[in-house]
Amino acid sequence: MSPASGGNGKVKRGRQRLPATVCPDSFEVTPEMSTWAQDRGLPADRVMSETEKFLGHHRAKGSMFANWQQAWSNWVSKAVEYARH
Repeated sequence: MSPASGGNGKVKRGRQRLPATVCPDSFEVTPEMSTWAQDRGLPADRVMSETEKFLGHHRAKGSMFANWQQAWSNWVSKAVEYARH
């Protein structure tokens, strides 16, 4: 059986998943990320505080993600959604 098969003889197709990692110590919000967050309704003065909450939460839990920028954008989207309710 080849490593690409799913155990049933069928070959898996599609993208390879990136390995999940713990949050990098060097995680930074780029100007583009900040603009993206503000365009979705997060006030500029809350971008860093939400980022600190995001990092603190996931570092404390030992969360692992393949894409930390995407995880951050999901967090920001939820923060904006929750602020509206």
